[in-house]
Amino acid sequence: MTKVVEITFNTESPDAAASKAAGIAYLCGDHLPGDIRSKLVDRAAVIQTLTSNLGKGPAPEARKEVLRLVLAAKPDQETRILKTWKRMYSGDKEWIDAFANGKE
Repeated sequence: MTKVVEITFNTESPDAAASKAAGIAYLCGDHLPGDIRSKLVDRAAVIQTLTSNLGKGPAPEARKEVLRLVLAAKPDQETRILKTWKRMYSGDKEWIDAFANGKE
């Protein structure tokens, strides 16, 4: 299930996530619990969930620590990680830019 979530939400947009979710449900639906399969094929629900939750999450201090841990684990993916993070948490753009420029 973790891999299904990772694949589904590792996208550039809610629409792309909905397309991946539908594809996973189609290709692997028989191997997924029914409630998960039905959620994956509900395109509008996937898009609504992602859209309504973008920019929300833990406190900024906790996000900073998580970001540092992620970057330490995947240093070769820094540009992609920072770009994705800024899309997810648009309010973090200023400190992320400072961090990326070595000022934080």
